[in-house]
Amino acid sequence: MKDFEKASTIELWQAIADNAEMAQKHLNWVEYLDNIRVLCALIDERVETFQRKMRTEQLLGRHRGVCRAP
Repeated sequence: MKDFEKASTIELWQAIADNAEMAQKHLNWVEYLDNIRVLCALIDERVETFQRKMRTEQLLGRHRGVCRAP
């Protein structure tokens, strides 16, 4: 499996689909399932990062709104 840390999320989803297909066709399916777990973890990390960013922006927006109020 190539380095997917810099891949787009669409590429990660495609790699999951590809690995799932390969797991169905090969005897060494455990390796493909391990790849899928790693790819899912990368997607989860991106989701968590996005959620943190949105919460931070939301909190900053609220803080700025409170500071502007008379």
